[in-house]
Amino acid sequence: MSEITSTEKLLDLIRKKKGALPPSALKLKTSPSGGRKRMRLSLPARRTAGKSIHVGVDIGHDSLRMVKTVRISDTRWDLIDQKTLAFPPQVRPRTPDFSEFLKTELKQFCGAYRKIQIWAIMPAANVNVRHLRIPKVPKNQIENTVFWVLKKETPFNEKETLLDFDVLEEVLDQGAPKWLVMAYTAPIAEIEVLKSLFSKIGMPLTGISTVPFAVQNLLRTCWIQESDDAIANLFIGNDFSRIDFYSKGKLVMTRGIKAGINSMIEALQEALAPPDPRNTLSEGEEPPPEISLAQARKCLFSLIPGARTLTEGDPGYDLTEEQKFQAVLPALDRIIRQVERTLEQYNKPVSRIFVTSALGVYPPLIRHVGEELDLESGPLDPFEPGQTCFDPAAGNGTIDERIALTPALGMALSDNAYTPNLLFTAGDERQLDRISWFNRGIIAALVVATVITAGFFFYQLGIVNNKN
Repeated sequence: MSEITSTEKLLDLIRKKKGALPPSALKLKTSPSGGRKRMRLSLPARRTAGKSIHVGVDIGHDSLRMVKTVRISDTRWDLIDQKTLAFPPQVRPRTPDFSEFLKTELKQFCGAYRKIQIWAIMPAANVNVRHLRIPKVPKNQIENTVFWVLKKETPFNEKETLLDFDVLEEVLDQGAPKWLVMAYTAPIAEIEVLKSLFSKIGMPLTGISTVPFAVQNLLRTCWIQESDDAIANLFIGNDFSRIDFYSKGKLVMTRGIKAGINSMIEALQEALAPPDPRNTLSEGEEPPPEISLAQARKCLFSLIPGARTLTEGDPGYDLTEEQKFQAVLPALDRIIRQVERTLEQYNKPVSRIFVTSALGVYPPLIRHVGEELDLESGPLDPFEPGQTCFDPAAGNGTIDERIALTPALGMALSDNAYTPNLLFTAGDERQLDRISWFNRGIIAALVVATVITAGFFFYQLGIVNNKN
């Protein structure tokens, strides 16, 4: 842990010298060719001896998920361990007892390894990712150009917001050469909260990133096989959804959609509502109670295999699975239409679409998305034997449990060479490069001085010997 701590101190020193401006600069990155549940892959000690262990941490709404990996070669990673822990009663993120819970579990999970890199997930809602096309200005002007183009499109307070970006490639826009840039911003206060949480428990973070970049890691490390065409990843959350496009291991487009599972719950609530009592009630008869969102949510989630089933008296108890799904289709189709428009805007071949949601894995929903978009569809399961290149611990746990580990696994495959890191931006990288070059210059000067001194010494020694 000493190496990571010293690097963190150096980065803090660099940031203090920068002042309040966001550390943004050009960064050209290259791709490398309820209780606890765990699946473990025991590796021989010689496979991990002397190697840096990577730990990905995902702090969810009700559980802590951790994945531990080791990099065997430039193009191969192996899974060491994973763990899912439900939060104890009364323990939630940002409560007084949470840091002690995290400290105990994380230290036990990391074990006795001396070289540990810990990467944590920041909620995607806190990170704004934009893809920009800027004029092909000289490299030393890209930083300033990105800053003003992004500030014009989505105004932000540079004193409260971290800005970083990657130059993806050179493209033609109506015949004019431009830089395609992925820029992302995040609130500095939220970054500091997450960073401080781990520092206070004596487990400093190497990096902070977000789910779209965790999926990018899965592709860049060849953990998930990629086709020649782009792939899409649709996440349907509770209040919002997000569609991401990846090509050649890079996140090339992302879009947020202001609709999600709650829109489906509201549609189901409306379908479950009894007829207008003014048309059906007799004089003196009490109207039936209104259907609450909680009742509609329970009815929707009863579609998932293994979920709590409805009992007699619950709204929707008499409905078939098909009737429930048909009731939420209008809300789902509105999300699909947004995805369809984004596909048209992307305007490049897409081979398949992964679909994950806060609802869990519901095959009819995944199948419907694919059919409507005329794309092969399926869940993003990084442990599915046919999906992964390495087939680590495949078959352990349910598909919902495996999919829930995707963000933590993606973080455990992180590297500053290709993973956007909110703790190590392009500006930090450039500053460290300058320090490294300066140190090399000092070492080279000392070597030269030593050689000259030694030469002079032996020259004088030769003169003395000749006189004798």
